[in-house]
Amino acid sequence: MSVGLSTQVGYSEIIRYLRSQSRTGRRTKRVSQSTGNVDIDRQLDRAIKIAAQILEVNPAFTFYDPDRFLGENETWGMNAFAKPVNIFPGTRGLVGFGLARFRTELFGYDQTGTTVMCIVAHEFGHVVQADLGYLAQIVDRGAPKWHEINADFLAGYYLGVRKIAVPQLQFEKAEEVFSRLGKANAGNPNRTHGDSEERVKAARGGYAAGYIDRLSLPDAVRRGWQYIGYRPQG
Repeated sequence: MSVGLSTQVGYSEIIRYLRSQSRTGRRTKRVSQSTGNVDIDRQLDRAIKIAAQILEVNPAFTFYDPDRFLGENETWGMNAFAKPVNIFPGTRGLVGFGLARFRTELFGYDQTGTTVMCIVAHEFGHVVQADLGYLAQIVDRGAPKWHEINADFLAGYYLGVRKIAVPQLQFEKAEEVFSRLGKANAGNPNRTHGDSEERVKAARGGYAAGYIDRLSLPDAVRRGWQYIGYRPQG
């Protein structure tokens, strides 16, 4: 199965997995395989598949309502998440996007969908980290924010590569969303994500790798390692 909005078979597997992770077994009412708009579904499905091709990942993808998960597990209360679990054959990882965040971005900030795809690509970046076996090593460095900053770098790389095919893509929209989402971490020494400056700089570095330097994904991954001062073990 190729990544994209989940097929009915794939969605059923996601439901089964989420039910197994829930204390109440009621998560079936808290996830969705659709934005609720057929036209948006088609456009998003195509965009997700392109992002997956650029970053060479193939996770399961679903929408969910984070408000209904609050108090049960921190992950499920986030705006979006990636988990290194293989739910069904042909996919690697699970990416979830909170419906409230999706609607806020698309209808409140950016109707072009660029900020939505920034968030999707950031989560796909975590799948890259897991697929290549360095996610845990970065997390174990003692500063959780570095694997998040690395994912920002990879999201920027996706946008840079996409800019080659879509010249009208506005990277400024990506800078805006990373700056906006980073404000909550300003001045927090224990932050798990970068602050505004850190996130924007990382995305710019990835964008340059993709658009200006035209790096392949393996070369971009290595540059992303250099960006956060990571050296692979072994």
